[in-house]
Amino acid sequence: MRMPFSKRSLLIVAAAPAILMAQGTTTAAVTGTVRDAQGKPVAGAVVRLSSPALIGGERKVTTNTNGGYRMPLLPPGRYRIVVEAEGFQPITSQETLELGRTSNLNWSFAPMASASVEVVAVAAEIKEVTPTGLGTNVALEKVETLPVSRDLGSVMDLTAGVNGQMAWGGTSQNNAYLLDGVNVGDPGASSQWIFPNMDWIEEIQVGGVGAPAEMGNFTGGYVNAVVKRGGNTITGGLSGYYNTNAWQDNYSGDHPLLTDESKQPSKGKNFDYGFHLGGPIVKDKLWYFASVASIQNEASIYGTRFVGKEESLKAIAKLTWQVNQDGTLEAFYAYDTLDYEHRGLSPYVQPIATSQQRSPNSSYNLSYTHILGTGMVLTGKVTGYNGKFDLTSYNGTSPSLVIPQGFDNTVLFNNVVTEEFNKRNRLTFSGLFDWFISAGSSNHAVRMGLDVEQSKVDEVRSIPGGLRYVGYQDNNQAFAHYAIQGGGLNSHVKMDRTTVFVQDTWDVGQRLTLAPGLRWEKYVGKSGGTEYWSSSTLAPRFGFTFALTSNLSQALKAHWGRYFEGLSSGMFRNG
Repeated sequence: MRMPFSKRSLLIVAAAPAILMAQGTTTAAVTGTVRDAQGKPVAGAVVRLSSPALIGGERKVTTNTNGGYRMPLLPPGRYRIVVEAEGFQPITSQETLELGRTSNLNWSFAPMASASVEVVAVAAEIKEVTPTGLGTNVALEKVETLPVSRDLGSVMDLTAGVNGQMAWGGTSQNNAYLLDGVNVGDPGASSQWIFPNMDWIEEIQVGGVGAPAEMGNFTGGYVNAVVKRGGNTITGGLSGYYNTNAWQDNYSGDHPLLTDESKQPSKGKNFDYGFHLGGPIVKDKLWYFASVASIQNEASIYGTRFVGKEESLKAIAKLTWQVNQDGTLEAFYAYDTLDYEHRGLSPYVQPIATSQQRSPNSSYNLSYTHILGTGMVLTGKVTGYNGKFDLTSYNGTSPSLVIPQGFDNTVLFNNVVTEEFNKRNRLTFSGLFDWFISAGSSNHAVRMGLDVEQSKVDEVRSIPGGLRYVGYQDNNQAFAHYAIQGGGLNSHVKMDRTTVFVQDTWDVGQRLTLAPGLRWEKYVGKSGGTEYWSSSTLAPRFGFTFALTSNLSQALKAHWGRYFEGLSSGMFRNG
């Protein structure tokens, strides 16, 4: 019995203004309490929410006997909120709900007034209902204006404590990657497998230490992106990025393999052109979003006049259907491919000794959310992807010639050293149950979940022709010295993961919130029908928030939790 690597964390923040807490992987939520001018709870008050992001029109919820309310599973966006109760002037506010967060909005009605006096709406008090985790949220418009690459890893690096996708003490292979709830990580190497086009994305959430029990399979951080879903108005856009290698300066360093001519940038152009469109098929009933992009990069490799060419196509289609008053169905299908000519080109590698890359991938998500009754919501999901990553030769089965050059440089002739054929498959069934409970003077927001997942990793590596020559150079000529035969890898791995979690957000009065959570996972890894890995992990999480001031603007927050790295075939692979 072995166990994935784990990490314990302790987070304490004192006297910090607080706004948000963790919520679902693709949604936001709002919760809070409604009181009168004397601070007494108002039962039966109606909280109404409307937004261009909200299909099916306005949603409303009624406060319980404690004056508490909660509305989960809301798409992130800008909302108009109206709070009404008999005998009080309505309160109106504009609030932004962020991906993966719950905004706690506590409303206080103004004192009762005569008909001749105009009453101004009182703004909500805002406090966090669970401890703040490390992380940030980034909207698409910010990504478009920042000097970063258009990918999830570069956005992750915008977060304090993250550098080179190494988050809060972890490595770049200790992270989790999510797209609309789809795990797009590589089960073979614990890295990112699918690279979505940023035009698909509405908002990106980066998190880590302090995450609730719903989030797992990381000991560094996680990056979570939600796909656009259209709306009641047609919106779209064209995007284009272009540059040429001629805009680059010459190489100014000294290198024994570089002539004056080879210090100049090679010819080549780079572009990223995209189109996206979203809108209604039937207003407030059926929405669509679609995007397609073509990307090309022609690499300028100093030391060779040959150009390495990278081409990518990224496309997605998503539908959002309000099936009935209580049910919403969402589905997307995405395709992306990355083709690379002469991968690995350098002053030490002949063009014929480089690799040809082909890596088509498809991902999918089918999600249904149903409101069961007051304070209860059930969500079911089927998600997954299928992909390939092949590196093939340009010279058939001809053997390569390898000539060592000192400690860290090797010259390659005649053919690629190794061919690779990789396949990845991941399929996940998950269920979520949200339950808002009023008990005495306190409120509980409970989320329970079950995931059953299977992933497959196929890896085949071989030497072209089964033979590799090792040689030497003399008077600018290459000679074979001896041969290496065989080697390679032929691995076929299947991994199963079962996850059960429960997370409670417990408001104890107005100023104290407790957040106990527990996550249990079972991992099984097999290769060739033989079980090589079996482990169970138990990850408790606990946090609290205590408001130091009566207006809730300053708070003491702490979190303790245990986190486990996701299982990958590299931990036990049998070649």
